[in-house]
Amino acid sequence: MKKISIFIVLIVFITSCGASKKSNSTKVADGKYKEIATKKLGEDVSFIMNDSKTYVLCISEVKGTVKQPRNMLSYMVIKLSDNSAVLDNKVDGGTVKWSNDTEIEVYITPGIMRDDQTSDDYTTIYNVESGESRKKASAEQH
Repeated sequence: MKKISIFIVLIVFITSCGASKKSNSTKVADGKYKEIATKKLGEDVSFIMNDSKTYVLCISEVKGTVKQPRNMLSYMVIKLSDNSAVLDNKVDGGTVKWSNDTEIEVYITPGIMRDDQTSDDYTTIYNVESGESRKKASAEQH
């Protein structure tokens, strides 16, 4: 009976060691895109995955100063399968977010908007797979 319990404990121990190695390799792969983004954008970067977890949107925002009151927003999209940067850009005042699984929405804060304009006139949609971009206002008029 004692040999059987030692054998069971040994099997459980070996199995748990194998599981921890697998999770460590996943953490290393996850850390690669963070390393790429930190190298390009600086230390204070936020990471937002798309729904299918195939791309990650990396955002770094530098607060405005008295001389330059708008925040500087730097962002990049990294394809997780090969850790390649598919989009890299800076915006002087604005926001960036996922619009859907393969497109991001970049809003640039306007100075003064005319009465006939909306925020869609200052929003650009970027497709991270095709590399194409379009204005949100013109896309919705079709």
